[in-house]
Amino acid sequence: MRASQPRADGYVERHGVKIHYEVDGDGRPTVVLLPTWAIIHKRYWKMQLAYLSRRYRVATFDGRGNGRPDRPSGVEPYVGDEYVGDTLAVLDATGTERAVLVACSCGALWGRIVAADHAQRCTGIVSISSAVGLVPGHPERQVFGFEDHLETTDGWAKYNAHYWRRSYREFLEYFSRSASASRTRRSRSRTASGGAWTPTRRRSPTRTGRSTCAGPNGSSRPAGGYGSCTPTWNRAGSAAPAARRARAE
Repeated sequence: MRASQPRADGYVERHGVKIHYEVDGDGRPTVVLLPTWAIIHKRYWKMQLAYLSRRYRVATFDGRGNGRPDRPSGVEPYVGDEYVGDTLAVLDATGTERAVLVACSCGALWGRIVAADHAQRCTGIVSISSAVGLVPGHPERQVFGFEDHLETTDGWAKYNAHYWRRSYREFLEYFSRSASASRTRRSRSRTASGGAWTPTRRRSPTRTGRSTCAGPNGSSRPAGGYGSCTPTWNRAGSAAPAARRARAE
């Protein structure tokens, strides 16, 4: 059950894949809450949506592979450029010329690509826990190879293609618990130090390697390795050359 229904919703189709979107609120500017990863649908943003839609026009959409969209098989339908294309298609379908993109995790990578390659469609980006290689990744998540056959399933050894194929639900539960515990530790650390939590400004959204985040139907390791846990604000179009260089690598 939902407290309220969206003002508008529908499907947009790209290359045979249908993507479901919803629009609520009627303020300015338009804010688009991007998919975070293929493991969760757009209701991830339900608390933020309730608040933001009182002041802004807000669009959300499910990432392919979860929620109400289609679930194409294979790896290629889940590379970053497909999510970028889905974002642009949703902007077109909702009559949105420009928007502020709000992104978490893998969505921060896709949002940066939109800003770099389609700056005219993006007013700015708010990024949370960016899965982009802006800073070194978490060491504990880089011990085990994603494609390796491992003898252990402890801890982040679960972040492994073979484990996913055997025990995907268990991985999701572990990932959710670990992400929640990590946020709690950071919050306690800030409180104990008396420090204020403030967004930082960065000039250059960059693309690290192939723009792929792994999902339930693919086996590619996420680009960036969940490197940044600092919210960032990016001005659209400020780093198109860097993004294109990364795409070419």
